[in-house]
Amino acid sequence: MFNIVAMLEDVDRVTENAKARHFADINVGMMYDLPGQTIADLEYDMAQLARRQFHSVDYYNLHYYAFPQKMKTSP
Repeated sequence: MFNIVAMLEDVDRVTENAKARHFADINVGMMYDLPGQTIADLEYDMAQLARRQFHSVDYYNLHYYAFPQKMKTSP
């Protein structure tokens, strides 16, 4: 839907690359309340974040007002 093609493997590779270059803090930004996202999906994402031990996580609510009406309607 958003044409984001990054997979968890990509996140891991970039994180390891940053650690190898001695970045002091590694932060990740996440969105929630995505169309079709369930509580189970959110719990899975949060477990993946915890397993990777980022220094900080920013979680943002998806704001639907910027999307066309067809994306605002539940299936």
